[in-house]
Amino acid sequence: MLKVIFQLGMDFYNARSISFIFLLDDVIRESGQDNVHVRHLDLASLKSVREFASDILKNESRLDVLINNAGCVTIEKQLTEDGLEFQMQTNYFGHFLLTNLLLGNNTIYIIMQ
Repeated sequence: MLKVIFQLGMDFYNARSISFIFLLDDVIRESGQDNVHVRHLDLASLKSVREFASDILKNESRLDVLINNAGCVTIEKQLTEDGLEFQMQTNYFGHFLLTNLLLGNNTIYIIMQ
């Protein structure tokens, strides 16, 4: 997927865990692309989702593609700071809120994996 994004000359924003940033450094180095940006996003926090969306809307003139590809599995029931079940918020509610906040005036293609 990243190769296609780079071939099209698109900017790529990654909103994953900090540990993924190190892998992303390898991707940047190997691809020779400098249009890769890393932003913090915690789907288990609706505040984090709102801050991420606000940052993208404020700093980007358009958004063409949104890939919702984060998720988790937990064995024990946990609640988020928002009082929602952790797995449901991370896998569904966070994506739903993010997508709806980013829609704004954008026409985007949404990919769920």
